[in-house]
Amino acid sequence: MANLNTIEKQHKQIFNDLSMEEKRAYYKKLSEAKYKNMPFFTVEGTLIGDLDKYNTIDKMVVEINEDPNLEQLIFNASLSIISDYGTLKEKYHEELLVAYKLYYKSLNYNLEIVDNVIYFLDSFLGVFTEEPSELLFYVLQDVAKATIKTYNKAIVIVNSVINNVAVLDEEDNIEEIAIFKELIKEKESKYNAILNEILALEEPEGVNNNG
Repeated sequence: MANLNTIEKQHKQIFNDLSMEEKRAYYKKLSEAKYKNMPFFTVEGTLIGDLDKYNTIDKMVVEINEDPNLEQLIFNASLSIISDYGTLKEKYHEELLVAYKLYYKSLNYNLEIVDNVIYFLDSFLGVFTEEPSELLFYVLQDVAKATIKTYNKAIVIVNSVINNVAVLDEEDNIEEIAIFKELIKEKESKYNAILNEILALEEPEGVNNNG
């Protein structure tokens, strides 16, 4: 009598022997079920979908794609990804609009972080320039280094949003996107200039160590 492991192996073997058309149909059916259950925000702000069912279907796709033959594994996984993309593109226009809103909210939030970091370092550098001290020098150095991680994370998100939107909307908004990209480059340049200026400062001599 066959055990469960044997049955699972036989199922995977049968799946891998399906024709291209049969595989596409199978993945299309799985993908539609997957994104039907995946949580989405509607325009009204209601969360729809069942995350548990979504995760179960996703796990099933991974298990089906498991194959000791690397070429077969990549082939199956590629078909799965293509089916996911097709389903999302065809069936979720409304949810895509909501995703855009969340996208732009993320863009504005991280742009504000970038602007605040630049303003703070610029102001701090100005204070040090007017009244240099050993204590202020070391604090300024530490603060500048501490902003690097925060700034990098924010600017990566900003550029990611802009680049993705550019791919989707380039035909309609090519001029606006180009202008915005230039604005982002200016912010990057300003931050790097201030950061490098601070890190290149030399410890002041002959001043009051207490500020």
